[in-house]
Amino acid sequence: MAEMPEMKRIFIIGPMSDYTGLPLDNIRHIKAALETIFQGRGDIQIDIPQEQYTPHIPMTVFSAIDFSDLVIADISHRSPNVMYELALADALGIPTMLIEMPDAAADPRLPRKSIFYLAQNRTYRPASIAQQELVAQLRPLMADWLAKPERYFGGDPLSQFFHGIPLVDVSAVAGIALGYAENFIAPLVTAIQGPAGQGPVKQTHAGKAVPDPGAIVVVLPKDLDNLVQEEKWLEGELEKSFGERGTLCKVLTAETLKGKRTVPCYIEGIFIDIPRTLIPLRRSPRIQRMQKARMPIGKSWREG
Repeated sequence: MAEMPEMKRIFIIGPMSDYTGLPLDNIRHIKAALETIFQGRGDIQIDIPQEQYTPHIPMTVFSAIDFSDLVIADISHRSPNVMYELALADALGIPTMLIEMPDAAADPRLPRKSIFYLAQNRTYRPASIAQQELVAQLRPLMADWLAKPERYFGGDPLSQFFHGIPLVDVSAVAGIALGYAENFIAPLVTAIQGPAGQGPVKQTHAGKAVPDPGAIVVVLPKDLDNLVQEEKWLEGELEKSFGERGTLCKVLTAETLKGKRTVPCYIEGIFIDIPRTLIPLRRSPRIQRMQKARMPIGKSWREG
C-alpha cells in the first residue's frame, strides 16, 4: 500500500479590512490562486483567518501559524497586526513569503514606506490582483518552496541576529548547553585540576587504579539523527583501538570535587563523552521540523 504524502499547511495572513473598515479580499485572492496551483493535490492545506480580529486570535491565528509549514503575509497595508503575526512566524522558524498587493483600497494618506526590518526579505509584487496574474507569480514560488523550503526562512533580522536559529529554540538550546557545562563539564574539570596543590583526583575503575585525568573530549554529531546508533558506533571503534591494550574503561564513575559523574568512556586519562543532553532536542517537534527543512537526513558526523 502506497504511503500517504505528508500534509503541508499554508496559512495566509493579511489585513481583514481597509482603512475605512470595509472588508478586504486580498488574502482570499491569494488563497484562490493557490487552490488553482495545487488543484487535485490532497497533501496541501490552504487556510486564511475565518473571522475579524477578536480576543480569540491567540487560539485561532496564532495556533494556525504555529502548525504551518509556510506563512504568506500580505504586507500591502502595513498592518500592525500582520507585522506582529509575521514576527511570530519568524520566531517559530516557519518559512515565510511576503506579498505586496497593488491595492486601491490602501489608505492614500499613508504612502507605502519601506519597512526597515523587512528590507532584507524578498517581497513579491504582483502587477494586479487578477487571478491569472497571481497564479503566474505564485506558481514558481510554490514549486521552489516545496523543493527548498529553507530558502524562505532566515532572511529576517531576528533570525540573522541569532545566526539562523529560530528565537523559540534559542533559550532551550542555551539552557541545555548551560546545564551540560555546569553539571557535567565543570565537575570533570575539577577532577583534572584537583584540590589546590594536590594534583588531579585519583580515579579507579572496577576496583583498580587508572591513569590520572588530563583532558576531556566531547564528541558532537553533525545532526541529531540516529544519535544512539552513532554512540554505539563510537564505542565500537574505541573498543577496537584500545580494548586489546586494556586501557579502555567503559562507564567510568569519575570522582570529582563536585561529586561523582558517569563518563561513557575513559582512555588513558581522557574523559570521552557524547552529550546525551542532545536527546531532548531530538524529541522537540520544532527541532524536528527545522531539521527536516534545513538539514540533510541520514548524514552522520563520521562522514565529515
